[in-house]
Formats: sequence, structure tokens, C-alpha cells
Amino acid sequence: MLPPACLALPATLSGHTRAQSAAAPSAWPLLPLIVRRTGIETYEIIDGEKRFLRHYTQRAGECPCGVIEQQIDQVQAGFLRIRLNQGRPRTIAESLAWIRFIRANVAAETFRDKAAVLGFADTDVSSLWPLLDAPAALCRLVDDGTIPLRLAGRFAHWTDGDLASFTALFAGLQPSFQILREMAEWLPEIAAARSCTVTRLLEDAAIRSAMSPGRLSDPEKIQALRDAVFAMRFPQLNGLLRRWEESAQAANPDQRRVTFGHAPCFEKNRLDIRISAASGAEACRLIGLLARVPEKTWQTLVYPG
Repeated sequence: MLPPACLALPATLSGHTRAQSAAAPSAWPLLPLIVRRTGIETYEIIDGEKRFLRHYTQRAGECPCGVIEQQIDQVQAGFLRIRLNQGRPRTIAESLAWIRFIRANVAAETFRDKAAVLGFADTDVSSLWPLLDAPAALCRLVDDGTIPLRLAGRFAHWTDGDLASFTALFAGLQPSFQILREMAEWLPEIAAARSCTVTRLLEDAAIRSAMSPGRLSDPEKIQALRDAVFAMRFPQLNGLLRRWEESAQAANPDQRRVTFGHAPCFEKNRLDIRISAASGAEACRLIGLLARVPEKTWQTLVYPG
């Protein structure tokens, strides 16, 4: 049994702090901590950090520990700690701390093999790699699910302030993966072109109008935001789309039963027409109305550029 005051958390492999400990229960857990001796009356926890933190606050007396008698250094203790925790679920913060530790203590050419032996498949390492040197704020957003892990690399160079402004903008909303991907790509490009920060860009009147409370439903807000940012990033294409939509609306003889469509970004000279008819007579009527549209109008819809 050892007093809590003589126990130290690991310096490089911890995803937690003493400040995160919860209220103390009435007794220490039955499973002892595993520690190594670092001084005459000082020890470092190798396994059981979370148990220690859960029982640390306002806890007096001693806690059960298993002391490794063999002298091991901090690197050996780190690898032992990873092995002892290899089979349990781990948070993003823990995985990042462990991968950083492995990277710092093995040769580059053997890193992937060593990581695999310690429970990190190549796909795990690849997905977490963009976060290894990323800001702690981004790691927390990935850990809590605000930003998908697959998009972490696109946010890796954002400042903490920009990340905070971006997440505050979407607070309470549920943007799709595609929307987040587009925002991660477009917002820094627009900000760079305007020589401003993403935070300053998000104060634009068009964005604020799209996100104003009460005017739109949540899905409509997300789409309005996407449209506003798209117009900033692609002003010429956005203008072309608006002109096409106006021409299509003017040429459409029956908007309930006839729809027009175009190739994405007008990459092909093509116009799609869909007719919904409940009878042959109705089909003939709609086709007859479409036949009256001037050829010049059709040409504008096929090739608006």
C-alpha cells in the first residue's frame, strides 16, 4: 500500500490530469495499480491511471500497488504501459499519446511494425497521423465527434480561434460529412484570398444572415450557409447557376410536371428534361408546350456559358 502523494502520473503517455478526477468513493478499487520506483519514496504509475484519478480526490490513506522490482527506465515503462492496455478501448487522446511515444522512441523504418505489434494497425496509424502534431483543440473536437476523424487533416492547420468560431457557428446543428468537407476546404481558401482569418470571414453579413435564429429550420440554415460560402468561393459559377435557374424557370411550361437539370458545374453541354405524365394525352400536351420554347432558349439552357 502506498500513499497517493508519492504517486506520479506518467509524463508522456497520459491523456488525463488530476483535475479530471471524480469524487472519491468509499474504498480503493480491488485491482491494484502497477507502478515503478523513481526515487526513495516516489513512484510512477504504469497501469491504473484512470483508477487512480477516479479515487484520488479527497482520498487519504494508502492505495494498493504492485511495484516492479526490476529497474526500468521511462521508455521501457512506456512500452510496458501500452502493452498492458493493448486490449481495451482507448480514446483519441490516448491513441495519439501512445503513437507519439512510439514514434519518438523507435527508428523511423521500424515504426509501423512496432506500432502494429502494440495494437495499432496500419489503417489506425494512417487515420490518426494528421492529428499527431495538430492543436489540442482539434484533437478534442475529433474525440467528441464534432469533427470526423477522416476530415481531421483538413483542419490540422486551423488556429484554435478559427476552430472555436467554426464549431460555434454549427452549434446545435448536424452538418453532413460533405458539408464539413466543403467548409474545411473553402473557408481557408476564401480567407487567404481576402487576407483575413476564418473567424473574421464567418462574421460576413451573408453568413450571419443564413444562420440568424428563427428564420430557417436547421437543415435550411445548413444549406443557406453552404450556398453563401459557395457564392464567395465560386462567384462566377454561382452567377452562372443563378442565370441558368432563371432561364429554366421562365422556359418551363409546367413546373409541377416538368423538371430541368444540368451537368454538375456545367462540365458537359447537356440538358436533362424529366416529364411526369399520368396519361398519354397529358404527355402530348406537355411535349407540345416544350416544343414552343424557342431554340435560342434551349441553347442557353444546354450551354449557358
